[in-house]
Amino acid sequence: MDSFKIYTQGDIDLLINERAGEEKLGQHVYIYDCPTCTEGEIAIQTLRDSPARYVLVGIPEDIGVRANLGIAGAKTAWNSALKALLNMQSNPFLSGEEILVLGHFEIEEPIDTSLQGLRKKVNTIDALVYPIIQKIVAAGKIPIVIGGGHNNAAPIIAGTSIGSGGHKINVVNIDAHADLRDRAEGRHSGNGFSTALGSGYLNQYKIFGLHQNYVNQNLPDYIANNQNIKAIYFEDSYLHICEGATEMADGRIDMTTGKTIAYFITDFIKVLQPHTSQKP
Repeated sequence: MDSFKIYTQGDIDLLINERAGEEKLGQHVYIYDCPTCTEGEIAIQTLRDSPARYVLVGIPEDIGVRANLGIAGAKTAWNSALKALLNMQSNPFLSGEEILVLGHFEIEEPIDTSLQGLRKKVNTIDALVYPIIQKIVAAGKIPIVIGGGHNNAAPIIAGTSIGSGGHKINVVNIDAHADLRDRAEGRHSGNGFSTALGSGYLNQYKIFGLHQNYVNQNLPDYIANNQNIKAIYFEDSYLHICEGATEMADGRIDMTTGKTIAYFITDFIKVLQPHTSQKP
């Protein structure tokens, strides 16, 4: 059955490469610990009580990508990114105590692997993801999500909106693709943001680095006629952060993907904190 695995300290310890004279982020991160909760239960108050500001969650799946006729592989990013992050140095710039590693979703492959079956499964993933994100946001924390396709943008946006009291949220998507495909096709990684817009959870949507070569004939008019959408094209200004994979289904392997994603996480956290070169 599909579920969410909550990490224990033992899960974290297995991923840390300890070295004498060094302290790693993984030796200081928090885990979710609720002795009074039933197995698998996530209590908002317990999250709220944690000193950590950021909650790390993994979605190791590529069903949404395959449902959009893409190449599988996005499910491999979570483990490598988490290991790379936990083994970064703990220092005055980032100690690790800013982060709570909550866990990851365990999503079974659908029995029906046809295009229709994959798209039906994405609906199931939506329903699995958004309640966890909702609780994280309701606890006053900032979720950082790794893995999966852009189909997961829809439940993440929904969970964030509901968890923040029903307010529509604004999103910047750094991507070559707009992911605004027709929702009538069925759910997949190509319509995460059109789904969020249509569901009423997304307010302003800004696309940074959109490739003109990846834009279908009708998309420019759709963007121009929607005051809530703004695109900055690759040809105007460019920074490309897209779906990551360590191992692709066609055999390609890039073991640096996890470390790259881990760098993005630490940079994201640091930019929201006061800069300091040393402890007082």
